[in-house]
Amino acid sequence: GIVRSGRMRKDHLVLSVLMPGGRSTVTLAQYPSDWMSRYVDSRVSVQGVMATRFNTHRQIIGLSLFVPGTDFIRIEEAPPSDPFALPALAIANLGRFSARGGWEHRVRVRAVATALEGKNSFVVSDGTDNLYVKTQSSCSVTAGDRVDVVGFSTTENRPTLDEAICRTVGRGQRPPPKLVQAADVLAHDSDIESPYDLAVIRVDGQLLEVSHGPETYTLVLKSGNVIFASALPFSNPVIGLAPGSRIR
Repeated sequence: GIVRSGRMRKDHLVLSVLMPGGRSTVTLAQYPSDWMSRYVDSRVSVQGVMATRFNTHRQIIGLSLFVPGTDFIRIEEAPPSDPFALPALAIANLGRFSARGGWEHRVRVRAVATALEGKNSFVVSDGTDNLYVKTQSSCSVTAGDRVDVVGFSTTENRPTLDEAICRTVGRGQRPPPKLVQAADVLAHDSDIESPYDLAVIRVDGQLLEVSHGPETYTLVLKSGNVIFASALPFSNPVIGLAPGSRIR
């Protein structure tokens, strides 16, 4: 299978491996110090003791392999020595059918960060489309940064680069926001069916309430007959925003 990521659990290395039947974990008691560059995005063959993983309803959710050391993992296909040297792809082309095969390996996208969501996820745009990024660890990205993002392409819900790594390469120009009505944004059954999903939009409304969350302010607004919430990072102070204010 393809090694997607790894993490330390006490003194063991746990690899997440995508196999033909689904995801499995491989736990190594002994491992090399350069395991990330050696294993992540490689195709491997593993020998070990298998155990079945169950959820709370005793349904099978995957397999675990317990491996004494590196002698029991054979690298069939090594990963790129420099993942940031992969050719940059347009976001609109991610996940499309290719005669060269599927999208099981990592890909690189160069785009501009348009929104941040917590420490390990953000949204980027390259002019062809928008993309949701979930990183392995915190990435020092701010809105407007031009970034190289390398990760595994998934399209189950929305276009996403999963288990990604990133680096900032400069500043870019964020796409101009589209002026929309709140009722139009909420007219779809789910976010992923909306043409505004992951897009930069502008909505005018009347402020009803401001509350504090763990990482953001939550602004409750009313536009027409629609009441909706908007998250604002703590880096943007809300001083002077009183209920009844008209904001954009």
